[in-house]
Amino acid sequence: MSYKNIRISLIDKHNTNFEILLSSEEKTHFINYIKEYFGEIEFLPSIKEPAAIEKIILQSQEYFRIEDIKKRLRKREIIKARYFTMYYLNKERRVDLNRVSMALKYKHHSSVIHGINSIQDDFDTNPDFYNEYLAFTNHLKNLK
Repeated sequence: MSYKNIRISLIDKHNTNFEILLSSEEKTHFINYIKEYFGEIEFLPSIKEPAAIEKIILQSQEYFRIEDIKKRLRKREIIKARYFTMYYLNKERRVDLNRVSMALKYKHHSSVIHGINSIQDDFDTNPDFYNEYLAFTNHLKNLK
């Protein structure tokens, strides 16, 4: 039986992530079980192409009505847009931290880690903030 490493990312307000090894037959059964339990769901593929990452960044700027998300400004709306974008890229589209930091013009991936941790803290303490994030992700998913 051949196994394929499949990373399953379940995104909720606690950002639960885990990895499992499944054969292709087990993968089919697992996906059917998940769909039966949760209803129709969408599996988003990992992205690695810089053009696809840039497209998401441009869509984020459009959503937040911000001219350039990469500028090092500390205005609240720009920071929120930047953090939502990095969180989406890393947690939902599985873009590695270094690629996210390069795409957003950070000097080091630790800045992305800080942004992701900040967002997770906000999700835990403010349900409205998490709902804003869900609206943002729905916007991105509808644009494909």
